[in-house]
Amino acid sequence: KYFKNKFKIYLISASSVKEKGSNIKLISLKNYSFVNIKNAVSQIPKKNTVFLFLNGSYDDQPFYKISNKKIQEIIKINLTLPLLATKTVLNFNISNKNKFIYFSSSRALKGDLGIAVYSATKTALNGLVRSFTQEYSNLDQEFYLFSLGLFKGGMESKLTEKVRKKLIDQTPNKKNVNKNDLIKTLKLILNSSALTGSTIKLDNGYS
Repeated sequence: KYFKNKFKIYLISASSVKEKGSNIKLISLKNYSFVNIKNAVSQIPKKNTVFLFLNGSYDDQPFYKISNKKIQEIIKINLTLPLLATKTVLNFNISNKNKFIYFSSSRALKGDLGIAVYSATKTALNGLVRSFTQEYSNLDQEFYLFSLGLFKGGMESKLTEKVRKKLIDQTPNKKNVNKNDLIKTLKLILNSSALTGSTIKLDNGYS
């Protein structure tokens, strides 16, 4: 919402998206197959672009009870999808400068009860960013990982009060991250390349 009046935004999603605006183009996908991702990316103009991977799926049961189908879904959404999309972009637009920003979770990176598969996939993004930075920096491609704490709404609203209190208790200032801090960090990334390859923690010091 903040950036829609400043940039042309392309929303690529297989889910229902409500955000509208003259500067927003929604590219709806039936599913996240490689062909569909390729077709979606091909609709984005070939110029300097920032890609935000806001995808997320998480464990909804204890690991030993979770279905094989759900495990595969979490891996696909959290890890396979960003990999395929990044590969598509690099094939399609590697001659231009691009910034790739992947979203992870400080709780996932630390590890916690009940999020084994989610944690495994989101932690893997850290290695992905480091490797991609080594491989493609000389081609003017930048990669970042945002490690998020609790924000109001979204996945935070799915937590039980007991889990939410535990996470807040492990956060020094005992409060959610402000969305304006995320906006400020995104603006910094847009205007600088010095942090490429970094895992940037936006979690109020969660530990």
